[in-house]
Amino acid sequence: MTALLRLDEVGLATVQDGGRWGWAHVGVPAAGAQHRARCLAATGLIRGRLDDGAPAVEVLDGRLTATAQQRVAVCVVGPATVEVDGLPAALGAVLVVEAGSTIRIAPAGSGPVYLAVGGWTPPSILGSCSTDTFS
Repeated sequence: MTALLRLDEVGLATVQDGGRWGWAHVGVPAAGAQHRARCLAATGLIRGRLDDGAPAVEVLDGRLTATAQQRVAVCVVGPATVEVDGLPAALGAVLVVEAGSTIRIAPAGSGPVYLAVGGWTPPSILGSCSTDTFS
């Protein structure tokens, strides 16, 4: 399968979803998005339905630059500004980005920013694709 986005510049970012609940008894923390409502908003707009298990890129320092490798739908939610090919783009809306286009996210406040990508399904472990940075 062809990659959807190539990450060109990224600060601090992880893959997150609603987390892997129900595994604490064996020492596995839930992990998951720091700001669940933002994550759900971004993935819900991309998928057309709310799904706590849908993945997004959690951009913790608010900055990320990526190039679309094929035509792809993306949605950015959080305190940021978004540009596609150097032009301002809507925050909290589904953007259809053409192959070769550059998406730039810059911080515009505090807290995590979520980038949801249509058709993206990262590997899942114990029912979640969330990155656990503490274990």
